[in-house]
Amino acid sequence: KEQWPSAQRSFINATAREAGVLRLVELSSPVVEAGVYDAKGGSVLALANFTYVPIPDLAIRLPVRRAPANVRSMEQGALPFTVEKASRALRDEGFTHVVVCRLALGLNDLVVFETESRS
Repeated sequence: KEQWPSAQRSFINATAREAGVLRLVELSSPVVEAGVYDAKGGSVLALANFTYVPIPDLAIRLPVRRAPANVRSMEQGALPFTVEKASRALRDEGFTHVVVCRLALGLNDLVVFETESRS
């Protein structure tokens, strides 16, 4: 049984935090692995829940280079979302917006941020 106590997570992440490394994505729950994959038509956020307990309301904040037209979960379908202007630090890295959405997360999901509407 895996355990990821707060003190150990903080120690592991300390170097990146102290160096001011920007996060690829912000999630409201710890111990959820996230991978961001960009393509011409948008981005995909791969989520793996290593708490092994469903998270009923996971908040996601994803910096993007182009605002999406649609956001959808492979498990739940279309997701409501909002788009905010990126902070100066994110804009300096080429990100123009931050997409904010929520979903219920079981063990894993893929969230697709489409920059163009599908016909």
